[in-house]
Amino acid sequence: MAALSVAILSLSSFLPMLVYASPLFAGIFLIPVIDELGLKWGWMVWLTVSLLSAILLAEKESAAFYIFVGYYPMLKPILEKIKPKILCIAAKLAVFSVAIGLMYFILCYVLKLQAVLAEINSVSMAVNLVYYVIMVVMMLIYDVLLDKVRPIYLKRIKPKMKINLRMITFFLLMGFLILGRSDRAYAKTKAVTYFGNEWPVNFLNSEHAQAEADFARIKADGFNTVIYCVPWREIQPGSNGSFDEAALGKLDEMITRAGNCGLSVMLRLGYTWDYADHSSPMSRFNSLFSSRLARSAWLKYAERVYNLCSAHSNFAGAFLTWEDFWTSLASECSGYEEMDRKLMELLTQTQQVFPDLSMEVRLFDDMSGGKPYSHEKTYGCGNASYSSTIITAAMGYSDGSIISPGDAAAMSSALIGRVQAAGKPVFVDQFLYMETTPGYENIAKVSDVNAYLAGMADVFSSRTTGYGLWTYKDYADSIIYNPEFGMGTKGWSVSKASIENIGGNNKMHLNPGGSISQDLTGRGFGNSLSTKARLTVDSAESGKITVTAGRISKSVTVGPGTQTVDIDFGRQCKDSIRISSTVSCYIDDVKLYAHITEGNIYALDGTPGGYLSGIRVLNNNIK
Repeated sequence: MAALSVAILSLSSFLPMLVYASPLFAGIFLIPVIDELGLKWGWMVWLTVSLLSAILLAEKESAAFYIFVGYYPMLKPILEKIKPKILCIAAKLAVFSVAIGLMYFILCYVLKLQAVLAEINSVSMAVNLVYYVIMVVMMLIYDVLLDKVRPIYLKRIKPKMKINLRMITFFLLMGFLILGRSDRAYAKTKAVTYFGNEWPVNFLNSEHAQAEADFARIKADGFNTVIYCVPWREIQPGSNGSFDEAALGKLDEMITRAGNCGLSVMLRLGYTWDYADHSSPMSRFNSLFSSRLARSAWLKYAERVYNLCSAHSNFAGAFLTWEDFWTSLASECSGYEEMDRKLMELLTQTQQVFPDLSMEVRLFDDMSGGKPYSHEKTYGCGNASYSSTIITAAMGYSDGSIISPGDAAAMSSALIGRVQAAGKPVFVDQFLYMETTPGYENIAKVSDVNAYLAGMADVFSSRTTGYGLWTYKDYADSIIYNPEFGMGTKGWSVSKASIENIGGNNKMHLNPGGSISQDLTGRGFGNSLSTKARLTVDSAESGKITVTAGRISKSVTVGPGTQTVDIDFGRQCKDSIRISSTVSCYIDDVKLYAHITEGNIYALDGTPGGYLSGIRVLNNNIK
């Protein structure tokens, strides 16, 4: 009975609506224990279930509710000896009120669970008092129901039930099986969006020679999953539905390499941006909601990716995100309601070829007709077993605000609760605790980010199946295709140069007077910052490297050995890039960029940042 009770309590970990119902239902199983074995054994079962639920359950509020009221079926006969009846009812009300009040006092002020504090702080004192009264009334209703359950047990169940070793073994096995399945299915995901030394736009056309070292560091920092962005057009460049087998091969390779390092893989399907050709990928996405041919191609893309990734045992799921389709939907639809409807149509249709595909939902409201419009109709994510969302520390706060860590965690918890209301487990696929994108300099900021990260452990533990970081390592918005030469010379024009593999790493060998160049037409930066170049050079002797971006050329002198070359062109120049050398040398990891997105965990060169300690505390405390 103890194992079955714990199994029932575990349901609250992935069905939030059962947070209070499952403890009350588990308490009913004390009735046959008391009847068959006595009150002493009833208290032992309650104590056992209380200890196990406190240790095993991710939903600590549900475990606490069982600890503080789950024993009531044993206390009820004692209270009902009180005469007259009005005093009996008063005693029951006193027990319920004290137990519930004490429970929340300990959760909030002794254990200081941020998720519970966030719920309480997100509404007024009056609302909390009403909620408290409702819980006491719920216990009175439970008291009446117990009067109905016991006779049913005595008359209909007990005569047919024999407590023996075989039945006990059955219940134990069933309980632990259910509990075990729940823990495996909803183990906390702690993920990073991974793109190596590059960024999502050129992830699939990069070599990632250092991936194993990266994966080891990711695991050491407490993560268990990597998320890969899979651009539609890069996998399926042609409108005729043909596939880029090299890109598919790279995706297959990277899933395998992550698995070999003990990491699970999730995919962000349909990522908008890529450098598959020089035209804008938006034209493809714009036609997705109006062209049957485009929709057919999309479904073939999704099916092909699913067939590839589902063959891997470390594949953990995939999701779309509203933001990849929002611009296209806005051009096709008359309002937010139609946008949501068409987005859900795309999701549910794609789920037919990509089972359990979820979607990052648009959590914040939009103004429509002078009133806020909620996208809550999308929160259920169709046939997916979970909903996905993005959480930023600035959500819910006005620009320029400086937020305390506790207030920021409380707001994040309340926002996740909005998605939870759809009745499914929630995964936060993008967790943004800071923002460095140009144009967003004035958004709200947390006064102590490391404290906020530590406080989010309770939120993620109690409200989600896990989270994913977007910026684990700082990245440059480089517009270079095949920047690490993992795809040979593809995308490059080469003169007196060739690819050489050195220690498993492809490098471009430039002979004296040799050069490589790439046409960058159609690629650009989403800001007006000056253009910078960065590349790794390995030379046996001193010489000169010249980098030409657009019409501006700049030269630097390099010495013997491996070095990183950085050049600032002072203004934007992005039509083309050309690299030449006066000496024999190897070059690798070429970047041409205008901005570095920072997360302050690891810098562009891999140096640890100031928020690494907070991330490690967060991962260590997520249960």
